[in-house]
Amino acid sequence: MQKVLVVDDEPELVRLLGQTLGAAGFAAVGAPSGERALELVSEQQFDAALVDKNLGRGIDGVEVLRHLRRRQPRCACIMMTAYPSMGSAVEALRIGAQDYVEKPSPELDTIADRVQSAIRGVRLRDERDGLLVKLTALQQELKDKDRRVRDLQIQLAMAERVGPGRANEGTESLVLASRDRDARLVQAAEKLVQMARFLRTNEKLVRAIEAHVSALRLG
Repeated sequence: MQKVLVVDDEPELVRLLGQTLGAAGFAAVGAPSGERALELVSEQQFDAALVDKNLGRGIDGVEVLRHLRRRQPRCACIMMTAYPSMGSAVEALRIGAQDYVEKPSPELDTIADRVQSAIRGVRLRDERDGLLVKLTALQQELKDKDRRVRDLQIQLAMAERVGPGRANEGTESLVLASRDRDARLVQAAEKLVQMARFLRTNEKLVRAIEAHVSALRLG
């Protein structure tokens, strides 16, 4: 069961959100303050967190969000605020929130879907980052292979100068063909790396890129 941390200094809202999330199959854990939220984060692992931006005295929601991003980077965070503005939304997203909802009455009938969407977004972000690492390694692998082909071509050219012969013609043709093919693979890998860097939550695109990576390795 996926666990959601609900941080708000309004007990009634914590109760309502807990009931709504529980009915959707989540395990909700409430925290009435930023201090309590930090304690819970050090004790338990959470899949998602709903955090009120303004928690009164003490640690505010922004600091809770920053702490969550440091301690549990795979936790999907949603910021809540009673004073919505473009500036606060940008700040929340810059810190690392996946979503931003308005108080005092967030749409309870959609909150579970938004939490699930945020969790899915974090999962896809992790897949994208892992895919980018694989693509970068593939790109370097293909470049190294291309350099080896170039070195072999130089060696063949030097051998031809020493003692030209028809026996080398077939080998040289194969080297040239391999070089052209590997150059195309390098270009394809570079394009895939660029696609992965801009990937956000498009699951189909993740799968498509993974298929292309497999094809490049087998080709």
